[in-house]
Amino acid sequence: MALLPKIKEQMRISDLRIGESCYCVPYAMKVRSDGKCFLDVYYNAHKEPTDSARLKIERIDNGFIAYIYDVIYQWAKKDSEDDNDFFSYKEVVGFGSVSYAEMSEQELQTLMDEAAENQEYELAEKIRIHICGRKYRISKM
Repeated sequence: MALLPKIKEQMRISDLRIGESCYCVPYAMKVRSDGKCFLDVYYNAHKEPTDSARLKIERIDNGFIAYIYDVIYQWAKKDSEDDNDFFSYKEVVGFGSVSYAEMSEQELQTLMDEAAENQEYELAEKIRIHICGRKYRISKM
């Protein structure tokens, strides 16, 4: 019987060690009816964002940080507050935001296009201003 080599295994959120981060699909995060957020750690984790895996997750000592402000997605609260429904999930203990300064022009353009497509015009305008400001600073040097 052949065993799959470790290098060919798909990484999961549960594989993250403290200080590591990954990208996952936004629906890997669930929201309880009381507003508390949890991650289904059995979802696939990606080192870089993909078309569908755009939610950045960071593992810290007491849970996860979810970078929800950088994804265009609306989460729905689950009807239950029963902790048994979230037994295999791990708690999201905070939210973060990726700095636009750390993103490439292509990443910013994609984010701006997605915001416009989803009629999130304020976000699209904020990104556009950042892109224009970056070009202006670069061209002035």
